[in-house]
Amino acid sequence: PNQTALLRSYKRRYSSNPMALATRFQAVPVQQDGKNVGFKLKALRGESLLKKLNFEADDVFTAVNGVSLKNPFEALDALKSLTTASNVSVTFMRNGAEQTLDFQL
Repeated sequence: PNQTALLRSYKRRYSSNPMALATRFQAVPVQQDGKNVGFKLKALRGESLLKKLNFEADDVFTAVNGVSLKNPFEALDALKSLTTASNVSVTFMRNGAEQTLDFQL
């Protein structure tokens, strides 16, 4: 419930300008076998969203709502899709294992 309220707050704040949300994080591309597989996100400016949603510093985000994050253009599409979504499914790699967390917006 606290996560839902937190995510709704972010959605209200950033739905009109999703790129503003992107300024709260540094996205670092991650490669395996010479190919992009996703991004690590580093919080900036005291941002605590990732920690509050139980993500860890070494998590590699690979998809959001089924949209691959293999390149920056796909990541931008995924970010934009969140402005109208009622839930979000985040797929990520942690310690070599793929996991998915689902959140209500």
